[in-house]
Amino acid sequence: SHASHPRCDLDGDGVTPVESALAWGGEGVEKLVVDGVTHFPWGDVFGGSIVAPELTEQYNAGMPWYGSEAVVEKWVGWLRQQAVGQEGGV
Repeated sequence: SHASHPRCDLDGDGVTPVESALAWGGEGVEKLVVDGVTHFPWGDVFGGSIVAPELTEQYNAGMPWYGSEAVVEKWVGWLRQQAVGQEGGV
């Protein structure tokens, strides 16, 4: 499941709704939805708990963000698959 903004019913990373994120690029563009991540490492920055208290709490409880090592590995694996699919092997 996606992280959801605590004040609404939109699926997303707590900042950007999935629908908005997937609208970029038009039809026929390959897209990846990474579940269970937050937009930014809120707990690592001064004022994060003021700007985004719920997202800071989620991050501090262990929710990864897009730049977390395991999440980057997902992106890299997906990008490699896309490259192989388009070029017939890289």
